[in-house]
Amino acid sequence: MMKGSSLPRLRLLFRLWWWQFGRRLGEGQGRLERRLLGAVGGLLGVGMLGMGLVLEWMLWMIPPAERLHGVHALVLSLVLFWPLMQSLWQEGPSLPLRSWLLWPVSRAWLAHALQGFSMLQVANGLLGLLLLGVWLGSVVTRFTLLPALGWLLATALLVTAAQWAANLLRLLRLAWPGGYVLVWLGGLAGLGALGRQGGLAWVAEYTLEAPLVGKPEGFGVLLGLNAVLYGAGWLLIRRTLYVDHTFMGRVPTAAAERPRWSASATWHLALLQWRLLWRHRYARLFVYLPVIYGLLGGVQLLVGLQTKNLFYVLIGVVFLFIGTVSILNSGFSFQSLFADGLFTWPIPYRALGAALLLVGAMLALPVFFVALSVWALLALLPAFCFEAMQVQQLASLFLYLVGLVHPLLLLQAPLHAVRMELHAQSMWRVRSGFSRQPLRLAGMVLLLIGPAVAALLAGPYGMLLLAVGGGAGLLLYPHWLDLLEQQLIQHKHELLAHLRAT
Repeated sequence: MMKGSSLPRLRLLFRLWWWQFGRRLGEGQGRLERRLLGAVGGLLGVGMLGMGLVLEWMLWMIPPAERLHGVHALVLSLVLFWPLMQSLWQEGPSLPLRSWLLWPVSRAWLAHALQGFSMLQVANGLLGLLLLGVWLGSVVTRFTLLPALGWLLATALLVTAAQWAANLLRLLRLAWPGGYVLVWLGGLAGLGALGRQGGLAWVAEYTLEAPLVGKPEGFGVLLGLNAVLYGAGWLLIRRTLYVDHTFMGRVPTAAAERPRWSASATWHLALLQWRLLWRHRYARLFVYLPVIYGLLGGVQLLVGLQTKNLFYVLIGVVFLFIGTVSILNSGFSFQSLFADGLFTWPIPYRALGAALLLVGAMLALPVFFVALSVWALLALLPAFCFEAMQVQQLASLFLYLVGLVHPLLLLQAPLHAVRMELHAQSMWRVRSGFSRQPLRLAGMVLLLIGPAVAALLAGPYGMLLLAVGGGAGLLLYPHWLDLLEQQLIQHKHELLAHLRAT
């Protein structure tokens, strides 16, 4: 442990993080790509700030005397929902933790640094710009400077509390994926019940509205909440820094002693993919997330189809597609530990591609099954009119996903796969980036989602075209596998270079 004050320790950790961030940024993306990402981020920031400025105007149907209460309820519901959404994609700072553990810095201070670095997420900046817009558009114009600054301080404490809660959920997601799904669904149900019973207005009264009416006890509540969430996250991070700690548990060796499954090479490889997914806590999340994606996508898609709303249909299709899109793009990355033997096994490349497609289809089934179950439950409400045509639209969307989207994404996987170290006893992933060409991958996904959204909104003929396209893609599976084999042969050395350890 370093001697002296804590300031040199944090300064050292921050400089190490900054150097690592600049190195990854320079290696993973080109100059043009960085500028485009910066432009997109700037546009998102301007959009969030503008949305905050006009949020009160958007509540024109509420009487002017109650409009500020409506703004507070909306802001609070967003802040409470923010950790649930952040925990789905947030991974924390990408740091070489194994080498950092050798530095003369205690694990306690390293855990503090990780908690602090988590505040540098882009999502927190976007949320902050939205709240700043609300402050400029709805608070400053009504109150004097001191209460307005108190409101701003209260929102800042809410943002930090949301980040500490997101850190806790992320650790839960990596350590106990099944428990994470239960907590996530429970949190979503709790927010729904809070909104229905008027609880949001009660919570807003003691948090956001307290400084505006001269009640300082609201700051004490927020500071206590921050301290509890920060301390719990700090303790979990400090414990999980010990990679071989018993807190993480151990993978049983009984799986290695089971008799081999005497089936074709495709089934052997599909079983291997499932074992790779199940042996690590982060990868195991791909098995549980279809429940959440199916729930969110099913609700959004049903509302969009009922109201013919483009935005809801788009969000629903994105949620129904996103789980299997991730697994198809990361299929080769999960095999990084034995990358050198990947292309020397006595199996054809076609069998490897067929196994990945089979795993993707098996993961897509629970997504659409949960969405269909949600539709059946919503059909009990008088506000929704459930028709057989909507089930046909969902089936057509599944055919399109499995028949066209999966093969096209798999063809691009050798161009995007990066190294991912998944050790059975660790929860930290080490990789060089989400993808080698993130803009190209995102653009391709959007191009594939566009026809599905247009077909769902076009009516019966669009649904028919979507089903025919998906069925044709299924019949063309041998052709897709031939193309994948050519792609792997052509880019074999480049792929191995990105899968091998540096």
